[in-house]
Amino acid sequence: MGEHSPPYEKKEIMEDDDYFNMYSVSNIDLNDNYVFFSLNYQGKTYSAYHDIKENKTHLAYERYEQISSFQDDLNEFIPFSPQYINDQNELVSHVAAEKVYNWFKDNPDKIESLPKSLQKLKNIDREDNPVVMIVKLK
Repeated sequence: MGEHSPPYEKKEIMEDDDYFNMYSVSNIDLNDNYVFFSLNYQGKTYSAYHDIKENKTHLAYERYEQISSFQDDLNEFIPFSPQYINDQNELVSHVAAEKVYNWFKDNPDKIESLPKSLQKLKNIDREDNPVVMIVKLK
């Protein structure tokens, strides 16, 4: 974390404001190929992962949200913010029904390009239960 790492000898006496320009890593989860984590910096939380085989770290950056997410570059569907990895090597998250409802309302021209399994969500009500999102890792 270099210059953005809190000094070890001062961690016990630092105030919350002192951490604003420091990195803080949380929600660490891993499998054989990836390390997934959240990076907190300047009041925002970024979703990130490290590819162990390539030794590269990827950070999801979103300028307008408090929490960043990985963008769906295939279908432009709702961004994904992983919360944990299950025993079947899948990333799991959830999203409010209202967010899904709004996506379908705002993107009628993109619905047909979605996989059939996602198209079924077009009839969701904004008051429905949250939608569980699962991503299989290879």
